[in-house]
Amino acid sequence: MIPLHMISSQETGEKINFVNGEFLVYINGFESSKKKIKLLYEKW
Repeated sequence: MIPLHMISSQETGEKINFVNGEFLVYINGFESSKKKIKLLYEKW
């Protein structure tokens, strides 16, 4: 299983990165839905 970390960030915008064996999801607040995270992953 690959860890996924959600990072609240308004400066970088919403995006997803894969760093050091982990997914980092930058979102505007922690209220984002699983669907929104899935869409970020699919665009990545």
